[in-house]
Amino acid sequence: MAQQTYLDKAAVVEVLRSRDLHGRAEWVEREFGAFIDASRNASLLQTLGIDVATMSPRESASQATAR
Repeated sequence: MAQQTYLDKAAVVEVLRSRDLHGRAEWVEREFGAFIDASRNASLLQTLGIDVATMSPRESASQATAR
């Protein structure tokens, strides 16, 4: 079975805040658990300008807290 890739929500929020996108950062904080499923949310991450390739991924076959 293929590994799923998750991003640390805090890292995504940090990137958004560094770009002065505080409203989007707050939304991400409210909507997601500790980790974000990069495959499931690829379009959203692209819309937010998050380059998954430059983020430190967290790989796991089962990450219950990810959305």
